[in-house]
This record gives sequence, C-alpha cells and structure tokens, in this order.
Amino acid sequence: ETRRELVHTFYLSNDDSMSLSSAQRIEYAIEKGLPVPRAHIRPHELLNYYTFETAPVETGEIFSVKADVAAGESGGYTLALSVRGRSVSRDERKPLALTLVLDVSGSMRDEGKMEFLQRGLRELLDQLKPGDVVNLVTFNQNAKIVLDDFEVTEETPTRLRRAIDALQPGGATDLHRGITTGYELAEKTLDEEKNSRVLLITDALTNTGTIDERLIAEVGRQYDRLGIRLSGIGVGADFNDELLDRLTERGKGAYVFVGSEGVVDRVFRDGFVSLVETIATDVRFRLDLPASLALERFYGEEASADRSRVQAIHYFAGTTQLFLSDLALGEREPEATDEVKLTIEYVDPATGTATEKTFA
Repeated sequence: ETRRELVHTFYLSNDDSMSLSSAQRIEYAIEKGLPVPRAHIRPHELLNYYTFETAPVETGEIFSVKADVAAGESGGYTLALSVRGRSVSRDERKPLALTLVLDVSGSMRDEGKMEFLQRGLRELLDQLKPGDVVNLVTFNQNAKIVLDDFEVTEETPTRLRRAIDALQPGGATDLHRGITTGYELAEKTLDEEKNSRVLLITDALTNTGTIDERLIAEVGRQYDRLGIRLSGIGVGADFNDELLDRLTERGKGAYVFVGSEGVVDRVFRDGFVSLVETIATDVRFRLDLPASLALERFYGEEASADRSRVQAIHYFAGTTQLFLSDLALGEREPEATDEVKLTIEYVDPATGTATEKTFA
C-alpha cells in the first residue's frame, strides 16, 4: 500500500462556549417523553457532560491530561484525551461582582420554569461569601432594578431571599432591555479585584425561531469594552437554544440548561463556581501526531490544521472535556517510541501571561 504525506498537527475545539445544554435537553426530553430534534444532538456536549476518568491536576498547574487508546476496527486507533481544569472552592475563588438578569415574563409561568429559577437562586445563596457584590435585574417588557450593589456579609442575606421569593411571572419579553440594564449595573460595580459576571436566566422566547443579531452584537461589544463575561442558563423545553449559545459565546461565558430539580441543584450548588470562575483564557488545544498516525475524525466542534480557523475558548474551574478522535495509519508503521502530544496554549487571567503546556 502506498502511503501519502499527511498533516500531523491539528488545533481542536470541543465547544467554543463550553455549553452542556445538548445533553441536559436530551435527558429532559427522554424523561418527559418528548421528541428530540436532531439540531439538539451535539455529540461533543454529550461526551463532556457525563463522567469519565481524568488525572488529578498537580499543585501549581492549571490542567491535567489523561490519555487512552484502543485499536480500531479498520486498522487505526481511537484516541481519548481527557482534560481537567483546576478546581476552585467557594473560599478559594475570587470575590464576585455578580449581576443576575432574570426573566419574569409570562412564559416563565409554564413548565415550572419560575420554580426552577427560584430553587436555583436559593441554592446560589449558599455559594455566595462575604466580599461578594450582587445586582439583581428582572425583566419582562420592562426592566426593573431590584438590588443595586448589594454587599454580601456573614449574616443570612434575607434581603436577597425576600427578593427571590417575591418573583412573579407576567407580561411580554424584552431580552435586550434586560441584558442592557444588567450590563449598566455591572459596569457600576466593576472592580479589578472582583470577578465580574452577568448571569442571565431565561427561556428567550422573545426570539424563538430567529436570532437577534443586534443583541448578540451588543453582548460582544460590552465584553470587548468592559471585559464582563456573560453566562447563560436556559429553562423550559422550548427555549431558544441557538440564541443563548451565541450570546454566551460572544460574552465568553458558560451556558447550561435546567429542566429538573436534580440539574438545578447540580448547576447552582457544585457547578456554580464553574459558571463564574475562569481559570484560563484564550485556550487552544494542539494535537501533534507522529508520522505513523493521521487524524481521521474528531468528535468535537472544530478541527483544523490552520490555527486561525479554530476559535480560542475560556476554560472554567473544575471543568472536564473529552477529546475523542479516530486515527488512521500514516506514512509509516507505528513504533514503540512514537509520541502523541497535546499542547494547551492559554493566558493566565490573573497575570495576562501567555503560557503553553505539553502533555506527551
């Protein structure tokens, strides 16, 4: 068999916004006996959502990588590279300037959406710590500032709890007004010593079936101008998945879906730090293969030999990603000394220092 010259270096991306909504929505549909639209099935999100083996992150490091390989049916191999980001506890994370932007429009009355939202926010109260600052905006056809520069103390934040308990759905939906008001508050509490985050919780039904390019552009502009990240939580079976995915992509934040009490607890309890704490920015994953192997298929979102064609991502605390690939035989026979390398290029968000780490 004649072996042809192949490319052996690729940049890979599992997901540019590190969304997990696909797996969460599929679980929700199965539990409710609902159809699963083909567009909701994103294999890389399923891979990342469920448990897989990882290596511990060594002290002082940001990432770990664990590799495994199995022989493929057609003579090649299947390669799994599991990446883990450094975990950060509630006490270890930076103080937070959190702006909650909550959808209280009439559609939030359906499917228990408001109950999920309120349950999640009550869980969130236990994740806050002294030194955090909270803003709270509700929106329907109007935007209302409920809390402005509220400082968390050791005492039970009863004012926050009362505000959560008082939420009542009704009216139309102006998502643009809600987000714009949220960013205005976030700008007022911008503090270089704090992690500034806007957390949007909505069903986004104002834009069902369409993508509001004006809103997406505004979120990107605010991030570029202020550096405030936007994380999104979608609720309800029929929320606008594509809109929230693109909003959080432009806002450089995470995006998840909640459709059951179990997922609400997972997101707002153990998973809360991952929503708000970024451990590395401008992250790129580079796979280097020996001449004996070639990339046949990557089960993620993007793969290219051209670095500029794969979007960098931000990586969140305690997050795991599984990079799964099928490898074909390359230009020569494999040898015992052949190395597969995964290089992670990233910027330290605290120092702005560009770094790379290679795992062989």
